[in-house]
Amino acid sequence: MIHYDQINNLPYEPRPAHDVSPRTLEALLGAVQAAANGKARAIAGGWGFSMAGTTEGTRIRTPGYSGLIEPDCLKPGVTSRPFDFDPIVPHETPGPVVRVLAGTTFGELNGLLGPLAVVNQPGFEDLTIGGVMMVGGHGSGIRRGNIASQVRSMDLIVVNAARQAQLVRIEAASDRITDRAAFEAKYPGALLQDADDAVFNAAKVSFGSMGVLLSVVIDTRPAYRLEEDRDLRSLWEDFEKLERQVREDSVSGVHLWINPYRVGADWKAVQSTYRRSLDMKRNERAWGIREADSPMTRKALRLVATKAPRLLPFALEYSLRTVDADDVVMQSPEALDFGPPNRLPVAASSCSIPADGLKEQLEQLLAHFKEGFGKTYVSSPIGLRWVKASDAYLAPQYGRDSVMIEVPVLNDTPHQQDTLERYVEFMVTKLGARPHWGQRLQLSPAQLRSIYGNEAVDTFIRVRRQLDPLAVFDNPLTRHLGL
Repeated sequence: MIHYDQINNLPYEPRPAHDVSPRTLEALLGAVQAAANGKARAIAGGWGFSMAGTTEGTRIRTPGYSGLIEPDCLKPGVTSRPFDFDPIVPHETPGPVVRVLAGTTFGELNGLLGPLAVVNQPGFEDLTIGGVMMVGGHGSGIRRGNIASQVRSMDLIVVNAARQAQLVRIEAASDRITDRAAFEAKYPGALLQDADDAVFNAAKVSFGSMGVLLSVVIDTRPAYRLEEDRDLRSLWEDFEKLERQVREDSVSGVHLWINPYRVGADWKAVQSTYRRSLDMKRNERAWGIREADSPMTRKALRLVATKAPRLLPFALEYSLRTVDADDVVMQSPEALDFGPPNRLPVAASSCSIPADGLKEQLEQLLAHFKEGFGKTYVSSPIGLRWVKASDAYLAPQYGRDSVMIEVPVLNDTPHQQDTLERYVEFMVTKLGARPHWGQRLQLSPAQLRSIYGNEAVDTFIRVRRQLDPLAVFDNPLTRHLGL
C-alpha cells in the first residue's frame, strides 16, 4: 500500500533517509555531492501522485529555489521562437527568452514576468515549472506543445563517473543558444551538452531520473487576454464539430469536462473554449467554479462520495450545470488556471491517447465506467485537453497530437485506488494509452515498450546511462521499468 501526505499528494514510501532544501547553487551542488555515494531525487511541490519523486536516499526539495535569473552566455540575438496560433494578432513579436529556476511555481513566474507571459501553462498555478516539465505536464491547445516544448536550454546537476557533482547545460543541436566559449569561461568544470538532439529530447521529460534540474531557459510572449466560454452540451451532439473547433485558427484551446455516467438520453459535458481577446477584463466565472472549494461544497461532495456514491451520476450532472458561463475575459494566467477546483482533495490519473479517432476511444472508456459502476466510482467530471505532439521520447504526447484524459477521484470515495488502477489498466491495455508520469500509474516494462516503442525507450536508457552513470538518481519506479 502506498501512503500519501495530507499536505500534498506526494507518496512518502519509501521514506527518504535525508531531506534537504538548498536555496543556492552552491548548496544544491553540495547536497548532490553529499548524496553521490547513495541515492538522491529532487521533488518540486509534491503535488504529483506518482512514485516518480520517491527515493530511499536524499530527497532534495526545490520549491525554495525559485525566481528569475539572467540568461547567461547566450549567443547574440537569441529571442523566443515565433508562434503561429494567434491569427487575431498575426504579426505579434515574440518576447525575450528568460531563465527560470526550476522550483518556481507558475503563479510566481506569472507575477515575475510583468508585461510578458508564458506560451502555455498547466491548470494549477502552484505547480513548479521544473516539476511539470519533467513529467510531461501540459496545458491545452492542439497547436501548443507540453510545457517541455517551451524549453530551449536546461541546467542539470548530475553525478559523473568520478562521483563528482557536475553542472551540465543541455541544449538541442538543432537549437544551440549558448556560446560555448563564454560558458566554459564562466563555469570551469561544467559541461555543455549540445552535440545532438537526443540528449535534450530524453532529458527534458525524464521525471528526475538523470539529475537535479537547476533552471531552464524558456520562450515568452507579450502578455495577453483570453475569452472563456463554458457551454453545457450533450456529449455526442455534433461531436465532429467539436473536433473541428479544436483545430480552428481562432481557438487557443478547448477543455471538455464530462460526466462519466449517463443521466437521461446522452452524456452531459461542459465545453470550455478559449479565444484570444483584445478586450479588457470583464465578467466572472460561474459560481460553481468560484465556490468549488468552499466548506459547504466540500461537505456536500464528501457526503455524496462517502455515504451515497450511487447518487454520483446525478451530483456530477448538477455540478456541470453550475459552471456554465460565457463571455468571460481574463488575463491568460487566470484563464488557464482551473481556480478553486484545484483545492479539492483528490487523487488522479491521466492518460494520453491519439487525437485522431477520439470518439471511438471515448465511447469505449465511458462503457468501461458504466460497467464498473458499483465496484468503482469516479466522483468528479473527467477532463479532456488537446496537446500538440512532443519530441521528448517518454512524454505522454511523444510523436502524436494527443488528448489527455484526466480522471480525478475525491478522497474518501469508496474504492478510490482501485478505480484509478482499473482506469489506467484499461487505457493502457485496451487503447494503447500512455499514463502521465506525475499522476497515479502502473506500468510493466513490456507495456512501456509497447506504448512508446523500443527505439524511444532504448534512446532514453542510453542517455540516462550517459548522464547518470552511477545510477544515483535511480528509484523504485525506474528500477521497476528497467530504465
